[in-house]
Amino acid sequence: EQDEHVFVCECSNLDCTLRLSLPLSVYEEARAAPNQFLVASGHELPEIEDVVRRGEGYELIRKTGPAARLAAENDPGS
Repeated sequence: EQDEHVFVCECSNLDCTLRLSLPLSVYEEARAAPNQFLVASGHELPEIEDVVRRGEGYELIRKTGPAARLAAENDPGS
């Protein structure tokens, strides 16, 4: 069993402070692409995001369209 780590929900709601308890491998999968984020279940915005995978209490989402370009342009890892 993998150790759980706590991450802040990365949804589009700037006031959201929900915490997600996830294995580090899930976080690393999300960080593999600049347009992928981890959000609490139900926090996705279907008009600008696709759900890549659902897990217990979280969703790995991928931004699409202009939101994806903005995410890539502001990626600190690039």
